[in-house]
Amino acid sequence: MRKVVFHTIPAVLVILLVIAPFIIALIRLSEASEVGIFEAFSNLDNRYQTSGAIGFTLKLSAISTLATVAFGLPLAWWMGRYHWPGHRLIRALLTTPFVVPSMVATIGFISLLGPQSWLSETFNLQLWHTMTAIVIAHTWYNVALVVRLVEPAIARLDPSLEESARLLPQGNKAWKRAWRLWWPVIRLNLAAAATLTFVFSFTSFALVRHLGGPGMYNMERAMAERPFTGIIGVGAVDSEIVLAFGIIQLVILASALWLLTEFQRRGKTWLPLATEKSTRLPLVNAQIPKLLMSLAILAAIAPLYFTIIGSFSIAGNFSTQAWYNAFSTNSEFTLLQPLLNTLRFATLTVLIAIPLAWLSANSVATLEKQEGWSSRYARVLDVMVMAPFALSAVMVGYGILIGLSHISNSLLLVWWLPLLAHLIIALPFAMRVILPAMRSLDPSYLEAARTLGASPFTVLFKVHLPLLRGPLIVAAILAFAVSLGEFGATWLLWNTPDWTTLPVLIDRAYSRPYDPLARSIAHVAASLLLITTLTLFITAERFRMAGQEGEF
Repeated sequence: MRKVVFHTIPAVLVILLVIAPFIIALIRLSEASEVGIFEAFSNLDNRYQTSGAIGFTLKLSAISTLATVAFGLPLAWWMGRYHWPGHRLIRALLTTPFVVPSMVATIGFISLLGPQSWLSETFNLQLWHTMTAIVIAHTWYNVALVVRLVEPAIARLDPSLEESARLLPQGNKAWKRAWRLWWPVIRLNLAAAATLTFVFSFTSFALVRHLGGPGMYNMERAMAERPFTGIIGVGAVDSEIVLAFGIIQLVILASALWLLTEFQRRGKTWLPLATEKSTRLPLVNAQIPKLLMSLAILAAIAPLYFTIIGSFSIAGNFSTQAWYNAFSTNSEFTLLQPLLNTLRFATLTVLIAIPLAWLSANSVATLEKQEGWSSRYARVLDVMVMAPFALSAVMVGYGILIGLSHISNSLLLVWWLPLLAHLIIALPFAMRVILPAMRSLDPSYLEAARTLGASPFTVLFKVHLPLLRGPLIVAAILAFAVSLGEFGATWLLWNTPDWTTLPVLIDRAYSRPYDPLARSIAHVAASLLLITTLTLFITAERFRMAGQEGEF
């Protein structure tokens, strides 16, 4: 019993770090709103700020999910079935959009679909400030999830199974094999990808804020733009809106998180597997896949290309002035301090998040191996540690903002306020990399070290950490990249220019439509974030363990 309690402590501390501010915030919001929770729900459709926001959010998320699956599944199939020249490069290009910070994607799509963009002027496409533009951006952003999670299931199935299926009446036609063989193989992976797509579309903020225009609000944006939230006496309406939307978000996202854990738990195939190289077919008479794959690659890199090109253009004319002003101390939108802030927050996030993720993952993995209620308790801890996935970035920001103000208003001016948000948001991503690696680790290595008389510290530093070196590096890179691009919570917590990060500066600069130099500097900042995250992504791919292709 004491051993179980000991292994539980790290995970419980992480859960308290994540959930405590949110619980305090809900209590404060309830006090400030001056109405009951059910009345707050009923008032949502009666206010112009929130009318239709729930329906729009669900509709947008559902359409984005369907579009992502429709475009991503053929790509995953072709990537898994055929051997492409430069296969790893193509996979990297198709999955790159997912690691791009949301503000970088926003800048790219404004350049691609905006009123003066190349597409709008060449093809007369009027997609600016429409839901279609947001759906396109969500699809571009999340197709990588389908490719990442579904392709390995297709690529590693033993080809002898398909050959055997061809000889049976239930598999003698392609559609029969697709339904009876391939669908059972990929359905849980596809469901996990669809669930994640729904979650990320549901909590989208930057894309909706800039692509949707002034009159298009999902729940995330409706909550974020409430300036008096949590202030008793003057913030009743704002607090009421955030309270109602926050609870609705929590219920929907927690349900999606539970589904995701179930899909991933049941998604381990019992079918015989093979190496990816032995299952892929040569590209013979595959003209349609070649054409569509080429178009998909162009679509993946187009917003990124226009992001960088925009940094060398002012009012449609080639210029390097934006780059000069971006690193000038006399410029209003200088990047020097925001760049240092961004790197400082990202570095500290990694230094704190990785040890916490390791301890939490070790707690869950250890308890899972025990019999009885300990294994069931481990599943509860696993879901609870993933709680930030059930809270949008804006709600994480409100939890910190209102929770700490309840303790002392002076805490709202401390420099580490955004760091706390970055830490809470990055932790689940690090956990999702470290925990599967711990589960797959052969325990005999650790037992052999203990049998030889190694101390717990020796086992940790000489055996455990070296065996998980790759996943730890990937988790650190992922946490660093998540912190680099974090926008929603940081934007909400931003109280002083001393805390400005690159994503916040991009939002400020692009919010001045009549200042072409400011917008070009926003492109410079987005280009720096883009280059950094792509470098991190390529580095992370080199350290992934075999069999981790379907992980984050």
